Amino acid sequence: MQAQRSQSRARSVTDVSILVAVVMATWSLRFTGLSYVGPLTMAVGLLAVFALLKWRGQAVSEIGLVPIERPGPVFREVLRLLPWFGAAWLAGGFVGLALFGQPQAGSAVSQLPAAWWAFLIDVTLVTWLLIAFGEEVVFRGFLLDRLLALTGDTKSGRILAATLQAAWFGSLHPSQGGSGMVITGAIGLAFAWFYLSRPRRDLWPLILVHAAVDTIVLSLSWVTR
Repeated sequence: MQAQRSQSRARSVTDVSILVAVVMATWSLRFTGLSYVGPLTMAVGLLAVFALLKWRGQAVSEIGLVPIERPGPVFREVLRLLPWFGAAWLAGGFVGLALFGQPQAGSAVSQLPAAWWAFLIDVTLVTWLLIAFGEEVVFRGFLLDRLLALTGDTKSGRILAATLQAAWFGSLHPSQGGSGMVITGAIGLAFAWFYLSRPRRDLWPLILVHAAVDTIVLSLSWVTR
């Protein structure tokens, strides 16, 4: 048993190291002036996650992408998640505002295309698949699973794992300023804790709320620009 735990931890260290290296290498392209680095980073992150799952012989259901048997339970979980999102946004906003001032408009808003057809692609394919689906799978799914193997799936282990992934998640949004990174990290923490607290760990409610919120924010930003 001890040997199995040690082997699991070793695999997790390897997987986390590979994921961090791949994501950070792609994310660093932002310093070259390249646009749309965020979606590109998540596309590469998703490829890395699915490649690592294939390598380890794991099913996607093991990181929260469970089959949707009926839509009703999923949407009930979406409704239960909304207060968590609201509380995290308010708490993160209060702390971020006190420490860093007003958040900035992130690159997802500042780089919105002007043409309506390009915006529709951006707010559907990019936002739903690469951002909402990608970030939840990479951070709350795969990364959290690997961190729990290192910290232990206990209350203290879950708190530590959720905090670590939230800190990295928030730090990858510097275009929103310090306050925006705090808000994003707080939401990432709330999403992770909601996910870990459910009897059936399911990423779909997180993906749906994430996609809906981003779609609303980007649509309002595009209409009022």
